[in-house]
Amino acid sequence: MAYIKIYFYLKKSRIKGDTAPIYCRIQLRGQRRDFSVRKGIRTPLWDFGAKYPCKKTEEGKQLYDYLKGVEQSLFEAELQCIKQRVHYTIEKVLDIHNGVESNFYGILALFDMHQKEFQELVKVGQRTQDSWRKYQNCLNHLQGFMKSKYRKSDTDVRSLNLEFIQSFDHYIRTVGKCSNNTTVKYLQALKKIIKMAILKGQIDRDPFMEYNAKLVEVDRDYLTDNELERISETEMPRESLELVR
Repeated sequence: MAYIKIYFYLKKSRIKGDTAPIYCRIQLRGQRRDFSVRKGIRTPLWDFGAKYPCKKTEEGKQLYDYLKGVEQSLFEAELQCIKQRVHYTIEKVLDIHNGVESNFYGILALFDMHQKEFQELVKVGQRTQDSWRKYQNCLNHLQGFMKSKYRKSDTDVRSLNLEFIQSFDHYIRTVGKCSNNTTVKYLQALKKIIKMAILKGQIDRDPFMEYNAKLVEVDRDYLTDNELERISETEMPRESLELVR
């Protein structure tokens, strides 16, 4: 069985100064397609032997990681075709990679739909705005994670696995600077979206099966009588602070 081959190269005919646009070439069963990855690089930073940016500089390393993300997305698109047991073409792989395939179930698209439906329930008093905000914060982190790690605006829910969940967990804790309990609650919100996809028949396995992060009990300090009295007697400069009190 033939599999796609992926190469990156510089479009020398479009070099401006010492910067050239980066292109990707896919080959499959004697066919090939070239497309721009919408990134450029200074030619001294390009390793023409490895066909990748040199990683000795921060700029080169970022572009290297970006191209690895493109490569991974293309391989995941091909794997999806294999799982569907269909005779696939380069166009089929590219459609899935670009998120335009007809049965593409994007995790961010599913999450966004959940938020719209949840907001309607908030309006009729069946859900709270605070609960909606928890899911929205999770969605915001997920969007940032997708752009940072995979350089993609969305990914098919069927491609999610334990590695994805663990990487997202790490992203929330480090880039998002969230505590353990906040991180776990956000992952619980994502798990609900995954459960929706399972119930809709869009995914046949739960990537959370082996994820085992847990909430930890937190000892909270209570305000003393003196502190409560001081809060009660303090003049608040704004009505919003009165409400908080």
